[in-house]
Amino acid sequence: MDLRLLLLSVCGGIALIAFLPHFPSSFWVTISLLLIVGSCWLAWRWDRREFLLLAGIAVGCSWGIYYGHRLHNALLPIQWEQKHITVAGYISSLPNEEHGDGLTRQRFIFRVNSSSPHLTIHRLYLNWYNSQRSVRVGEYWDFTVKLKRPHGLANPGGYDYHAWLLQRGIHARGTIQEGHYTRCCAWQGTIHQWRGALRDRIRQSIGHLEHHSLIIALAMGDRSAISPAQWGILQQTGISHLIAISGLHIGLVSLLGYFIIFNITRLLSPAHHSYPSQIYGLCGAVIAALAYSAIAGFSLPTQRALIMLAAISVGKLSRRKIRFDLSLSIALCGVLLHSPLAIRSVEFWLSFTATAVLIYSIHSHHHFLYKWLRAQLLVSTALVIPLMTFLHQVPLNTIACNFIAIPLISFFVLPGVLVASSIAWVTPTFATELLYGCHLLLDGLWRILQWVPTFMWIHPPVPVTILLWAALGITLLIVATGFPARYLGLFFCLPFLAPLPPTHHAQLEVVVLDVGQGLSVFIATPNHYFLYDTGAYFSETFDIGKSVIVPYLRYRGINHLDGMLLSHNDNDHIGGAQQVLQQIRTSHLWYSSPLPELSSLATHHDLCRQGLQWEWDGVLFHILHPSGYRWRQENNRSCVLLIETQDVRILLPGDIEAWGEYSLLAHHPHLQPVDILLAPHHGSVTSSSPSLIQKLRPRYVVYSAGYRNAFNHPHPIVRQRYHKSINLITADTGALSFIIDQHGVLLPPRAHRHQAWRYWWKWSHSEP
Repeated sequence: MDLRLLLLSVCGGIALIAFLPHFPSSFWVTISLLLIVGSCWLAWRWDRREFLLLAGIAVGCSWGIYYGHRLHNALLPIQWEQKHITVAGYISSLPNEEHGDGLTRQRFIFRVNSSSPHLTIHRLYLNWYNSQRSVRVGEYWDFTVKLKRPHGLANPGGYDYHAWLLQRGIHARGTIQEGHYTRCCAWQGTIHQWRGALRDRIRQSIGHLEHHSLIIALAMGDRSAISPAQWGILQQTGISHLIAISGLHIGLVSLLGYFIIFNITRLLSPAHHSYPSQIYGLCGAVIAALAYSAIAGFSLPTQRALIMLAAISVGKLSRRKIRFDLSLSIALCGVLLHSPLAIRSVEFWLSFTATAVLIYSIHSHHHFLYKWLRAQLLVSTALVIPLMTFLHQVPLNTIACNFIAIPLISFFVLPGVLVASSIAWVTPTFATELLYGCHLLLDGLWRILQWVPTFMWIHPPVPVTILLWAALGITLLIVATGFPARYLGLFFCLPFLAPLPPTHHAQLEVVVLDVGQGLSVFIATPNHYFLYDTGAYFSETFDIGKSVIVPYLRYRGINHLDGMLLSHNDNDHIGGAQQVLQQIRTSHLWYSSPLPELSSLATHHDLCRQGLQWEWDGVLFHILHPSGYRWRQENNRSCVLLIETQDVRILLPGDIEAWGEYSLLAHHPHLQPVDILLAPHHGSVTSSSPSLIQKLRPRYVVYSAGYRNAFNHPHPIVRQRYHKSINLITADTGALSFIIDQHGVLLPPRAHRHQAWRYWWKWSHSEP
């Protein structure tokens, strides 16, 4: 039995559990164990080693189920959510400080040593707002916290933040109410203390320079300080993988460690034999790679590179040749055994796909330059499938940009950064000068990248069968040597490359996006696209426009909006507008109060006012509010939008409260009942007056509210008022899609959490 196939079968079993829509009970662990024993016995009894593959799959399944149950049992119990809990422990990650919306926030992972009775939580992801003291890694603190289970937004094309938390072993997240410093420092956080000291040293040396955040990322894998503008350039040019500490960087460091130790042993032992020096060199390579990976926080690419390096080193030490494909299989299995949910992340697929293609492409006898160009072309081709599957876009200029950036960063900038980091405490002056030189090279590269035209191929999601055929075709294009076989690979890719036929045949589609405590609604007719509100802005690194709305529009293959309406000027309704307007061409912008900083980003702009109406594809849009009265309260200035088809009526009232509702009813006494109502002000008790509910009598009421939000939206009293309607909360359902078909029939709503199910999504609301 080929060991590679056995390892891949284990990985297949783990992947099977990770992609299940519902989590299996512990009973299936017993079934898997019986299957393992039975398969091994059959393999021995009949001398058929194929049964070992079945055993490998069963091993992977049993591990995936065990991992899931262990993770679930460590989560914060539901009854303890949003209660004040006292925890004691130490800060086990580098704190990140962010500024936004008038607040200063520190974020870090907290390792719990003791907590309230009957709690088994160990790792918390905490936010501390407007703290009077900056925390440092390794410090012991006593905190009073309000916690929630891991939870994330759920939208088509969006990032699964919930899975990201679980992959890092986070058992709860929350905010600090009060903190008391006890002592310093925890020996368990020594590595992170070194990382913190190194980051502080680099900031002291070159913190005033524009690209110091990129140098910190290269030195220690901390990308928290990279600005959105820098990320935009990195993603548009396809070189973001160079800023993260990747396998290429680990390989360079290990080669440096091997070279240094190998030559030192040669000098110390003149009468040496070559093999002992190689042993010391391999040990030096592993130690150097391990130290650099520790500084990088043991990210997924570093885990993969470390396992591969360890496997190759063991083979060398045992005088056995371990092929790169076998070491890659070992690394794949090792990463998934450590974190089974990693297979659901784009980083996993990009890392292993690129490594596999590089290993294949370097095994040739051509000139170095030819192999370099060939490797770049093959890697860029192979990454199309994972990029399109997860991100739905591919930068087409990535080959040219990487051809310049890879040698510059890998062979000049990175070694300089590593040397400067190593000697920063010995000769700080020379280290600073070296960092200045590295920054000068990065600045030159940056100027080149800013002049490179942006060519982004955006592709909406395609059926899984087309993706599989395209993956087979790309594999043939890369591996096949004969022209007919490669031609066949291109033929398999044609369905993926062909433009998709229009899939929107409904008369009207209304999608209430899951934006947490805020609001954003996407509206589509057969030929027009419209956006009502854009969610909140939280910080430079996270706002709803960039993180939710733009990815959703890319997912739909939309790069143009016919209109955008911002109901009022509260942050949770307009915070993401700037990012959307900058990245998505918008024809017309309406707003309740003048917004000069946004108006210039749209082709046309105007105030929304009562009486304004238009028609798209037989669908009528009416602005019912505000009237000419000058409301003092921002919420009651909200633009109220009524959408009508022949048989269905939908009302989007923004954040109007009771007085705004009375004004709405007074100006529209003949307002008819509606089929779908977006609950005013997220279900606040100051809105949804009985007179409005009696007048509208909605069939569906949708509350756009965050999970366990601090405002207690939707309020239980409000939900009781709508007891005759079907109540839906985006925190529970994810993005909600309402479709009115071509015959004018309102179909049952589709909840994203129920259609694109991840088994861990259920854990935020109930026990499995």
